[in-house]
Amino acid sequence: IMSRKQGRVVCIAVDGSDNASRAIEWYFQKLREQDDHVIMVNVIEPPHLPTFSLTSGLSFPADEWKAAISSNIEKASKMQTDYESILLNRNVKCEYHTLAHKVPGEGIIQIAAERKADMILIGNRGLDKLRRTLLGSVSDYVVHHSHIPVTLVPPFNK
Repeated sequence: IMSRKQGRVVCIAVDGSDNASRAIEWYFQKLREQDDHVIMVNVIEPPHLPTFSLTSGLSFPADEWKAAISSNIEKASKMQTDYESILLNRNVKCEYHTLAHKVPGEGIIQIAAERKADMILIGNRGLDKLRRTLLGSVSDYVVHHSHIPVTLVPPFNK
């Protein structure tokens, strides 16, 4: 018995930025096929948390940690709702993954591999060479470490 061909699995990196929105829009304009399954990946860097509090002597800053973590969770949750509604309103099968990872590019590649994605789509910020070298670039990391095709969506012309 021949199995029905499944659609492509397209992994789109999202982070709430204009670059991510542009990548999604580009997907709809240039890439979308009817049977696609889109995996959206939001990798949040763990918050940099102090190990002791200056405001309350040398005590452990549990409240500061709790506030930072719940703020991250709140932002990630709103982002997930926003992105899912964009795709579901256009009848695209999708799933959404949020994970904490100190190397965002690694997290994107990890989810793409686990979900057997056929390609990764990522918006880039269009940094000049010096700033990209100093700041590092998630898109550069993904391009150089991914074992599946990566499409970079450049920023709009200014």
